[in-house]
This record gives sequence, C-alpha cells and structure tokens, in this order.
Amino acid sequence: MFHAVTWDTKPKELPAKPATVLTRGSEFGLVQRPGTARFHNASARLTTAFRALRVGLPEQFRAEKGQAAPNLLAIFEDKLGKINNAGQIKEMPLKLHGRHEGTVKIFEEIWFNEQARTDSKVLITLDMNWLQIGPHGMERLVSAVLESNCNKSLTQLMLGHNFIRDEGCKHLKRLLEKNLTITSLQLDNNGIFEEGATCLGDALRSNRTLKTMELSRNFVGHEGLRAILDGMKESDCPRALNLSDNGFLPESFAMLSKGLVKNEVPLLSLTICEGRHMVSCAQVYTHTHTHTHIHI
Repeated sequence: MFHAVTWDTKPKELPAKPATVLTRGSEFGLVQRPGTARFHNASARLTTAFRALRVGLPEQFRAEKGQAAPNLLAIFEDKLGKINNAGQIKEMPLKLHGRHEGTVKIFEEIWFNEQARTDSKVLITLDMNWLQIGPHGMERLVSAVLESNCNKSLTQLMLGHNFIRDEGCKHLKRLLEKNLTITSLQLDNNGIFEEGATCLGDALRSNRTLKTMELSRNFVGHEGLRAILDGMKESDCPRALNLSDNGFLPESFAMLSKGLVKNEVPLLSLTICEGRHMVSCAQVYTHTHTHTHIHI
C-alpha cells in the first residue's frame, strides 16, 4: 500500500523583527535596544525643534553645506562695539533718605528695570557663550566692560564654552572686584583648574553682589573648591552654585559637607554631581539644619 505524500513549497513568513536602534557603544557590540514609537516620536520632535532654532538663530549654528561657518571673531567684535556704545543708567530722581533698606532696594530695582526697558542701548544681559574668546579675549572683554556704562548696568554675564582657562580668570577677578551690579555669572566648560578657581575665590572675598555662579564641567579640584568656599564665607556670596563635573575627591565632599553642617557656607542652592561620591554629600546634608536646596 502506498501513501501519497505532498510537500508545501510555499515559504513560511517569519514575524518581523523590531527595528534596532544603535546607542553609544553599539559599534563594539556593547549596547543595543529595540526601537519604539516613543523614541522615534521624540527624535522627530527634537529634530523639528533644532531646525526651528537654526532658522531663528542662524549666527549660533554652522552655515548650510557649501557656505562658510560663522565668523566668531566678527561676532565678538560686534558685541564689544555694543559694550562700548552701551547706554547709561540715569540717577533715580526720587530721594529715599531715612527709608528702610529693603524699601530702597525695591525702588532702585524698579527704576533700573524701567531704564533698561525704555533705552535699548542699556545692557543688562551679555551673552558671550560659545564664542571661544580665550584668555586674550577675556582681557579685552573685561577692559571694555570696566571702561563703559556696562559696569553700572550689567547684571547677567554668560561666558560658557569660551576656554578662558586660569589666565582668563585673572582678568575676571579684576572685573568682580570692581563691579557692583553683576548678580549672575556663567563659566561652565572653560578649562578652569585650581589656579583659576583660587582667583575666583579671592574675588569673592570682596564681592557682595554676585548671587549665582555656574562652574560645571571644569577642573576646579580640591584646593580650588577650598578657595571658593573660603571666599564665600567672607562675603556671603554667591547663594546659588553649580559645581558638577569638576573632578572632586572624596575629601572634597567631606569639606563641603562640613561647611553645610556648620552653616558656614551661605548657599541656598547647590548643584553637584560626581558619580558615586555625590551620595555621601547628600547623606551628610540630611542631618543639617540649613535651608540649602541640593540638586543631585
């Protein structure tokens, strides 16, 4: 007896594999994860946002293919020109002799903001981020500010990603010792080591106006941190400080925690992140009686 045998020659359809999105380290076969709709949607929104920003701020981005990149030196020279031609803050006509100090400050701030609103030449914020001015450019910038009306109107100075290094901090020290209006200073990613941090600490000893200082992504180190904390103890400034990614040692966190425990450091906000060492700082802080808000 024979049985008929038939073969199904039609290939079977295998289930489709999820798309693979390569992440950091995937070129070495370390990390791979399946793509998701949420990831792709987020990437699309981010791309759209960058395109809109490129259109709105073309001087901050590289030019399109085939065109020259923006001339950072020309942008820097243009900003120096605006500093030299900055408008002057007029003296407040209202005399407040004998009034409470807090009341006087409120009226002065109102008058200051009104002057800045009505006169477009009055510079309150100076954005020098990503211009790569270096130490020499920092020297020119400090001289321009001190010799212009900006020295009496500037409140926010942004110098991130400029590679001013320790030599540039020496010029910045000269500005912080003579200026009485700057309340916010941004110095992230500037190649600042212990010597430059020591200059900043010395400048803080005599500065009574600086309230916020951004020092993330530098190389302040243990001795640089000590100098900054010593300067803050004498002047009670700044009140908000970002020290993330500065190569601190465990003893650096111990020193910082000791200052917080004894309420010697006049901080209201501290942002710090150095890998696993940041936990010890937070654990010590939880037993203090200060009102510092720590971002980790």
